[in-house]
Amino acid sequence: MKTQIWHPVPRGLVNAAAAEKWTRRRPAPKLVVYAWIWSQHDDGERPSRRDIRDTFGWTEHAGRTMIGRVKTDRNAWLAAYSPKFTPKAAQQPPTRPSHSNHLETQTAQDPPKVRQESPDRACAFTLHTQTNTTNNQ
Repeated sequence: MKTQIWHPVPRGLVNAAAAEKWTRRRPAPKLVVYAWIWSQHDDGERPSRRDIRDTFGWTEHAGRTMIGRVKTDRNAWLAAYSPKFTPKAAQQPPTRPSHSNHLETQTAQDPPKVRQESPDRACAFTLHTQTNTTNNQ
């Protein structure tokens, strides 16, 4: 089943408005920027205030303000209409049990009762090759 995503403005209209050449002397209207930021968030993008400045002719402060507004509105809309959505700020971290007995001084297993001394690998190799060479002669 295909998941339906609601868009406040049709995608074609948002893309056409974003393709328009906006400048500081002719900045984009608030509605255009709002719809573009919303659609970017739906696509998983995170537009920056510099993106808004360069694309729509806004100041960085105005872009940052609009990003915050869209983020707040979008989170409120998703919380109201999407049952699986919870904003990151509202998510509770998982609780951890507080067991003090795992902080004991001894954390490893008991040492072995019979300690086996293993020879150094180089020493074992040398001894092995010496016995083989003397037997072959």
